[in-house]
Amino acid sequence: MTVGTQPFQIKLSFLLIWGLGLFWMLAMLSADFRDPTFFNPLYPAEGLHNWLSLPGALLGGSMIEIFGPVALLIPWLFVRIIIPPSGSAARWLLIYHALILLITSTTLYALSGFSSDSLSGSAMLLLKHGYLGEISSKWLETHLGTSGGLLFSGVLFTYSGIHLIRVLSPLDLYPSFSRFFQHLPLLLNQNRKTGKRFQSRDSSIKKGPLVFQTRTSSNGKLNHPLQQTDE
Repeated sequence: MTVGTQPFQIKLSFLLIWGLGLFWMLAMLSADFRDPTFFNPLYPAEGLHNWLSLPGALLGGSMIEIFGPVALLIPWLFVRIIIPPSGSAARWLLIYHALILLITSTTLYALSGFSSDSLSGSAMLLLKHGYLGEISSKWLETHLGTSGGLLFSGVLFTYSGIHLIRVLSPLDLYPSFSRFFQHLPLLLNQNRKTGKRFQSRDSSIKKGPLVFQTRTSSNGKLNHPLQQTDE
């Protein structure tokens, strides 16, 4: 069988990993500052606001509190490191560079001076400085100053971004998604044909005419049939 005629296959584990990544992303997009997190265990009296209830509030809200809006990169990095594109480095190197990218990103965001105090609701939580960014930016400002901290973080951010270019870029996913949508009608037609095959097999079983077996009573009349049999 040639490469061009190989059947298209989808691994269940890949679908599960992508599903977990989507769950993670939705949990953070719907994070609300009134919901409980690992750093704020208070339960709101009006109920949870996260789309995914308590698991989503704990997971999404806690990640936003630690990393700030940079946490939205985590589900993508999670999926792409577990299912790395061809030609990528070893998985432990990808994890190492991903951690550097996340730390430097949240540090640069904190050093930028943006404040979300004027915002309200989930936007205030989603755009606030993460705890990790606040700590690292204060340390860099103390030892290197604001300009030195920006330069140091920028160099590390660029260094890790270059090593993660294959992971961050979604271009290599286009052939897989294209093949999936091309083969989707064929998969649906196969399921329909399978159902029709079972129906035709049941309908092909022909039954002959029914023969009623009767017995004659003592007065010469026929009683009701005792049973029905096929010829």
